[in-house]
Amino acid sequence: MNIKRGLLLALTLTSVLACNGASQKPIVTSAADQPTYAARYPDSLASARGRFSEQENRAARLSGDLGAFINNVDTKNWTAVTTTYKLADAAGKSQTYAERYEQTDTINGFFTEEKDRLNQALAGSVAYSAKQNNCKEPNEVAGSATFTLNKAVDKQLRERLRANNEAHSYIDAHAESIGKPAAEKLRDQADKLSELSYTVNVGVERSRQQMQGLLEESSRVKTTLDDTAKEADAMAQDSTVPEGDRKAAKTRAAAARTAASSIDSQVQQAKFVLDNMNQRVQKVRDDYQKALKGLLDAVDQKAAQPTAK
Repeated sequence: MNIKRGLLLALTLTSVLACNGASQKPIVTSAADQPTYAARYPDSLASARGRFSEQENRAARLSGDLGAFINNVDTKNWTAVTTTYKLADAAGKSQTYAERYEQTDTINGFFTEEKDRLNQALAGSVAYSAKQNNCKEPNEVAGSATFTLNKAVDKQLRERLRANNEAHSYIDAHAESIGKPAAEKLRDQADKLSELSYTVNVGVERSRQQMQGLLEESSRVKTTLDDTAKEADAMAQDSTVPEGDRKAAKTRAAAARTAASSIDSQVQQAKFVLDNMNQRVQKVRDDYQKALKGLLDAVDQKAAQPTAK
C-alpha cells in the first residue's frame, strides 16, 4: 500500500468511526475472529489505556497554562479576547473540530511511526538527484529536504485544524482591532484551548468507548488465538507442507501464544482504569472549567480597567 492510499484509508476509517453515534447500528463488524487482529489485541488494549493517561496529563498541563494566557496578550480589545476564548472552548466540543482533530492525530501518528523510513527514502532520493546534478554536498541537500518536509507537514496540519475552528475566523475578522502581535498570540492560545476542550469533553470519552469495546471482545480474541495456535501447530507438523510454510506456521503459533499469555493481564489493567474512569474524567473536566472561568474572569478585570491596553 503506498503512502497516499494509506493516508486516505486512515482518514476514511477515522471519519467513519467518529460519525458512528451510539444510537446507530454499527456499520463495521468486529475483527476479533481475525488472527492478525487478535495477535495485536493486547497491544491495542495497552495503547487505549495509555492514551487515556496521556489525555489526563495533557489536560492537566494545558489547564495549568491557561492562567498565564492574558500575560502574553497586549491589546485594547479585551472583548475580542473574551469572545475568542469562548469560541475556542466551543470549537473543541464541536463535531467538525473533533473530526478534523482526530484526522490530524491519525496523520501525526502515521508520520511519527514511519518518520525514519520516510526520511530515509526521501533523503536517499534527494541525495541521489543532487549527486547526479553535481551538487557539492548532496547529503546536506537531503537533510534540508527532510527537515522542510516535516515542517511543511506540521504547518499544513495546523492550518487544516484551524480551518475548522471558529475562533480563528473570528480573530481574522478582528485582527486590526486586536492588534497584529496580540492576534498571533491569540491564534496559538486558541489552538491550545480548543485542544484542551476537545480532550476533556470528547477525547476522554472516545478512549472510554474504545476500551469498553475492546474488553467486550476479549473472550472471542482468546478463542481466535487458541484456534490459530492449534491450526498453525498442525500445519507445522504436516510433512506435505513446504518447509518455508512450516517455519512460518511455527512463528505464527508462537506469536498467537505470546499474545494469548498477556491478555488476562491487559484486561485486568483496563478494567481497573474503567472502574475509576468516571472519577478521573470528572476531575479533568472540573479542573478545566475552573481554569477557564479563572481565565475569563481575569480578562473581564482587564477589560474593566480604564488604562487597560
